[in-house]
Amino acid sequence: MPASITRLGGGALLTAFAVGGALVALAFRGRGAMHRLPAHVQASQVDMDAFTKRMNGAKVLLNNPVTGAWITRTCAAMGLTVRAQPSEDTRSAGAPAQAAWSISGAVDNARLDAALHKLSLITDRPFRNPRLALAADGEMHTAPGADGVALDVRDTSQRVAAAWQVYVNQASTTLGANSIGAVPSQTSPPAPITAQQAAPHIGVVMAMVKTRPTLQTSDLKLIDGLLGRYTTRYGGSSPNRKSNIALAARHINGTTLAPGQIFSYNNVVGPRIEQDGFKTAPVIIKGELVPGMGGGVCQVSSTLYNAVLLADLKVVRRAHHAFPVHYLPPGRDATVAWGSIDFRFANSMATPICIFASAWHNRLTFSIYGKKQAGRDVDIELADRSVQPVAVERVKDPALPPGRVVVKDKGHPSIHVTVYRVTRENGEVVSRQLISRDHYRMFPRILLVGSAPAPQPHPALPQTPPQQPLVPPVRPGQ
Repeated sequence: MPASITRLGGGALLTAFAVGGALVALAFRGRGAMHRLPAHVQASQVDMDAFTKRMNGAKVLLNNPVTGAWITRTCAAMGLTVRAQPSEDTRSAGAPAQAAWSISGAVDNARLDAALHKLSLITDRPFRNPRLALAADGEMHTAPGADGVALDVRDTSQRVAAAWQVYVNQASTTLGANSIGAVPSQTSPPAPITAQQAAPHIGVVMAMVKTRPTLQTSDLKLIDGLLGRYTTRYGGSSPNRKSNIALAARHINGTTLAPGQIFSYNNVVGPRIEQDGFKTAPVIIKGELVPGMGGGVCQVSSTLYNAVLLADLKVVRRAHHAFPVHYLPPGRDATVAWGSIDFRFANSMATPICIFASAWHNRLTFSIYGKKQAGRDVDIELADRSVQPVAVERVKDPALPPGRVVVKDKGHPSIHVTVYRVTRENGEVVSRQLISRDHYRMFPRILLVGSAPAPQPHPALPQTPPQQPLVPPVRPGQ
């Protein structure tokens, strides 16, 4: 992380200045209700001999009258800043040979809060509502819920800020920042200063709060019927993709939501990493199918999205893929990506709902149960669909012989489609709700055309007339 000494009003600039033990990197590890954050001095930044030599050299530059000077270094991830500033006598004309410096700390609260929110993805353990299990005979059985824990970002941010100020004050005392030594002359080398131990480590105990389930087991007795169900197929998938689909479905199966509660696909399924059992399979990135961890989880989110629409639940956040997927019509998909793109919906009913998932015999099915309203049916309609043909791009490829054409990318057409949810009661349409207006942009069909130089024919060899066989002369009488 670069730092600098800047002299205002004209002067010199030194880059790559070693601030030493006045900087800290906070590392977060582990799970649990309480966490200690070790703030330590990185070994590569605590070369005290180099620190003191450069400091002495810097004071030579600052010995002349200046309007202001400072050293700034920021821990970007946490928004923690340490500042060393020369005192008034150093910055005024006729400053004495003894240079006095003061060190202070600052905290960018917005950046610190953002870092703690990322940390909460690791530390938080969400509560678990009571769950329903659907037996083979169709009977529903309940399992108890459990409390969770969550990081109190506001309280922890205040603790980190206070600990940072304490640390900077200790570093100021340890490094002798208020009396670094006499300024050397312009010609003599800097006088050596004895290296001291860096400021001691400090600990920050994070504030964790208990979170309780939003449902009780007795609340699940209100669930009495099917609200919506949808199925997609994945028979042509690779074994890894099938495994990812089944794993993501298991994470969701049995989830219950209280009235008004929001379901987050990423929070429930979790990160798609190898440690959690996910495998490498094709994923769509920037319009191309490439190998990626967790390929296939978008079919799970898309299938769930359709069940949510048919259950007449409120969609909170949804994004479609770069191009239509093979297992659903355009406008009916919902893509996800850990840490960036989420699928969320709310239980907009007045009673709890439960989500059942099944991945069996290459069929993925989501069923959402709740309090059924007799005579109410929901359908999804697609309208205003338009398709723009795929453009063709030809790219010369010197590795291919002339005249040969290879399809590098088959391309995808541009598609516009509007999605409506139509609700009927006793056969009569009571609402026609606009769900989305989707546009899948076009990806051109790319053809590789051979452009290798044609082989040159070998020059023809000159032809020589055939030689006549020698016949000995025939003598008379022979």
